Amino acid sequence: MGVVLWVLVGLACMGSAVPLDVDLSLHTLLSLPMVLQGPAVWFTAAGLRERMPRLAAVGRVIAVVAVVASLTMLAVSVSGWFIGLWQRLSVWPGYLWLGAAGWALFTVRSST
Repeated sequence: MGVVLWVLVGLACMGSAVPLDVDLSLHTLLSLPMVLQGPAVWFTAAGLRERMPRLAAVGRVIAVVAVVASLTMLAVSVSGWFIGLWQRLSVWPGYLWLGAAGWALFTVRSST
């Protein structure tokens, strides 16, 4: 499930390249699945729980922050109240955590 969510988040990230000043509706439509990043981090962290418990715990915290920020962003989308802040909180911590998780998995030695 996590892989499917990350694929959707990645496609949404590419779709967000449509500039706001060119077509706000298209940008919004294409980038909206990026709000799935919180659940994607959650599922990825769950998969790492046994192997890397601290990294998984940080991932769960980041997932909760991302979901709360995403819901807040959607709630204030009409007013625009700090929407850029909420958008960044819903996306960037997850990307940073995913990079750290990838690095940790790449450098960890197998116990077998």
